Amino acid sequence: MADFGRQLTPKQRAFALALLNEKDTRAAAKRAGVAERTAYRWSADPDIQRAIAEAENAALQQAVRGLIRLAPDAVATLGRALSDEAPPPVAIRAADVILSRLLQLRELLDYDRRLAALEEAERERASHETRR
Repeated sequence: MADFGRQLTPKQRAFALALLNEKDTRAAAKRAGVAERTAYRWSADPDIQRAIAEAENAALQQAVRGLIRLAPDAVATLGRALSDEAPPPVAIRAADVILSRLLQLRELLDYDRRLAALEEAERERASHETRR
């Protein structure tokens, strides 16, 4: 997020950040101190949309890092829920969660691998085209 909105004015940056934290454009405009009409016009600006997307990505990356830090405790909690002392419904639910998330993770990793292969193929294709 170091480059967040570098091509924007300070007011535009404030508005873009406010859009992430407020319920709607009107509230974001008020928070950023800009006219509502200006806020709606800015909302359609590609530079502001790009800055918002960058800020959203940075916020999601931060959330993912937080979830990664919590993952070992969550896995341990699910493991304890599978113990012989856990009531059967709790153990069944824990097993279901573990297996479901494992399958989701496998699917995401597969998509990531396939996307990387497609991107590499596209880079090679573009490289061959520029050589012609």
